[in-house]
Amino acid sequence: MNTFRTLFLVLVASQILGCSTIKASKIDGSCYRTNFETELWSTYDNVYVGPFLLGYQDKPELTDDNSPVGVIGKNTSLEVQRVIKGGNGSRSFLRIQLKVLDGLHQGKIVDIPTCASYHPLPKWIKGCTLDPNQIAIDSNFLSPCEI
Repeated sequence: MNTFRTLFLVLVASQILGCSTIKASKIDGSCYRTNFETELWSTYDNVYVGPFLLGYQDKPELTDDNSPVGVIGKNTSLEVQRVIKGGNGSRSFLRIQLKVLDGLHQGKIVDIPTCASYHPLPKWIKGCTLDPNQIAIDSNFLSPCEI
């Protein structure tokens, strides 16, 4: 009986607090370049976002900082590291994390604005899908790397 109660409490807590799962996606490993200079924000690192988020119009809700920690330059190369399915109990969403491949912030893992809760506008993806193989980067923000 105690085992079932414990399992039930764990399931309820995971729904209330949110959870994240890495999903395989056709964009995994893809390389993109930034189309313009963008701000790098230090963020809360939770179910909604990792430690850094790119943005350029407004301060994200997912930070206590009053200014960005840096700038990612135009034409900076980024590689998709993972697509993450997250949820907060009432809503599910996909996040995309990319690795900065060059420049001052090389090696940092950054989220881009998606349809995840509390992400700033505009979104850097086309549409709001929960299918990791249907998610598509908006070419107004990131362009495929030239090979």
